Amino acid sequence: MNKKAFTLVELMIVMVIISLLASVAIPKFADIAKAAKQATAKHNLGVLKSVTSIYYSSNNGIWPYETYGKSNIDDYKLLTQTGHSLDSNAWVPTYMTKIPEFESGIPDAPNEGENNIIIAKNGKTFDYDSRLTASGVAGAWVFLYDTGQWYINCNATDTQGTGIHTW
Repeated sequence: MNKKAFTLVELMIVMVIISLLASVAIPKFADIAKAAKQATAKHNLGVLKSVTSIYYSSNNGIWPYETYGKSNIDDYKLLTQTGHSLDSNAWVPTYMTKIPEFESGIPDAPNEGENNIIIAKNGKTFDYDSRLTASGVAGAWVFLYDTGQWYINCNATDTQGTGIHTW
């Protein structure tokens, strides 16, 4: 009698080989997804820097919120999508349709999925690994109004081992 079927041992060997390949490949796919989200975050940071440069050029060398003066923003202020903490949002809708959300791909990263901006003065002590500043203000992005610099409010490291807040 001529049977054309796999034996149980052959099927088990194939299952072991497939599971070994999957155990090697699945972590690599997770790293790729994390790297893609971090590339998106870097891109969004670049967009914020670019529109701020355009604002600076359009307003004769004045950074957004620089005209508020040192006495109005002497600590931290939170700017949401609607701009409720400051009189208006300098970037939306004139220079961009909305503030992008921060996505790092890091589980439990502070401010993941948020698009709020902390407006701060350069030189202020800032805890990048917290949802809240010393004044109780939370935000995903940090904008230094007197220098025009942008940072991400996250102290985690990227897939290269670099601190995300230093991008």
